[in-house]
Amino acid sequence: MDRTGTSDNVAELSPSTKDNLELLTSFEDGEDAQISGMQLIIERVSTFFGSPAYFIFALLFIAAWMAANGWVAHAGGHPSTYRRSSGCRDWSVRMRCC
Repeated sequence: MDRTGTSDNVAELSPSTKDNLELLTSFEDGEDAQISGMQLIIERVSTFFGSPAYFIFALLFIAAWMAANGWVAHAGGHPSTYRRSSGCRDWSVRMRCC
């Protein structure tokens, strides 16, 4: 298979079809040459964030975060207590004193 995903049976194509394929290939090469570095970076980043591997990583990370919060809550703490600088225990009071 070549880079367009078609098989190597080019000999079976008509001459006009071969010409059209060559024209499209040269057009695609020209367009690829005009891509800026920033656009290439953006395309690579978006390809990564759209990949199944990233989706699975995000799901596992969120599940681990939830498990850690559940473990802390089960152990008698609350995850937000580690950010407080004062000794406020009540949520309604905490908004005023922290």
